[in-house]
Amino acid sequence: MSKEFEGTNRVVFTRVNCDENPPIPKHQKPTTLSSRNQITKYPTLKVYLNGKPMKKEYRGPRTQEAIVKYIRLLLSDPVVHIDYKINTHLTDIMYNKSAVIGYYRQDGDTHPKYSIFRRVAADLRGFCEFFWVTNSPFIPEDKQELLAFKSSKSTKQSEYDLIFETYDELSTWATYQCIPIVREITFENAEEIIEEELPLAILFHLPSDEQSPQFYKEVIHKELINEISTVNFVTADADLFDHPLEHVNRTKQDLPIIAIDSFKHMYLFPNYADLNKTGVFAKFIADLHSGKLHREFHFGPEDETHTENTEGKGDGSDDSQHESDATTEGEEVEGDTLSEGLTYASDSVFKKLAPSEYRYTLLKDEL
Repeated sequence: MSKEFEGTNRVVFTRVNCDENPPIPKHQKPTTLSSRNQITKYPTLKVYLNGKPMKKEYRGPRTQEAIVKYIRLLLSDPVVHIDYKINTHLTDIMYNKSAVIGYYRQDGDTHPKYSIFRRVAADLRGFCEFFWVTNSPFIPEDKQELLAFKSSKSTKQSEYDLIFETYDELSTWATYQCIPIVREITFENAEEIIEEELPLAILFHLPSDEQSPQFYKEVIHKELINEISTVNFVTADADLFDHPLEHVNRTKQDLPIIAIDSFKHMYLFPNYADLNKTGVFAKFIADLHSGKLHREFHFGPEDETHTENTEGKGDGSDDSQHESDATTEGEEVEGDTLSEGLTYASDSVFKKLAPSEYRYTLLKDEL
């Protein structure tokens, strides 16, 4: 496989014997290469670019032809060049793409900043399309450069006055733009999101409802920005994900609704209208971390005394860390059997969409 790339100084191939570097259980300190890279399935291909693991895992076939094709793609220029003197159909080229970052300059790709722009574009390949635009009549006379971003849901671009000088500056800005804090979960990206092993806070909505997802995102940005490393905030098209609604005793007539799936249990946010009230949804997230939602799933609503005694004892870990709470106080409740009075929780639904821990899924043709 490596013969095609020999002498190019662009690709280094390595292989790791996982019998000599075996995975270590998650609760133990990762000391081997396999455990540090979270390897549980074989063969796994890890790609490092600019000294960092790529943000998107390779999920294609494990054949020589497919892997060589993938590496060729990674070595191709991730930036599309547009010169207004040659091509004036910028809208046709850029706006048919998903999410787009455009960098407007009057000079060409010999400028030193091009190498920075190209490195960031390579990092975020698959999240955004990157365009280097020259000789544009839209750059104001008082500016030599201009950064613009267009989301996948929009036909209009937003312009930014960021004048980047370093890779880190542009990478931080572009990552924030290209990888949204609130993502839409689909059957195509569900495995990838679930593999991050963070609880899902899911807004279920009808596809015609654009207002609820937008308001949901605003609340996350305003109140829960510090939780993005502990919870995956996602939206879900209820036409695609109607089955989970049944598990929390809801129908499409009840939409929009919010639920948390911890991969152990699924908890319904009691009243969507309370999203308008500052701090209410944040409290619901805090109750997940403290284990309160889990305890109430098994033992019913806690009285105020119990709440006061347990409040603040959470260690920031997700609900799965509190499964032992139930076993210390009583036997685990099987299936969807709930404690009396608790009718808005069920067993996890989305964990069934997770890939196998030990093999690649045949449905995605990864073997």
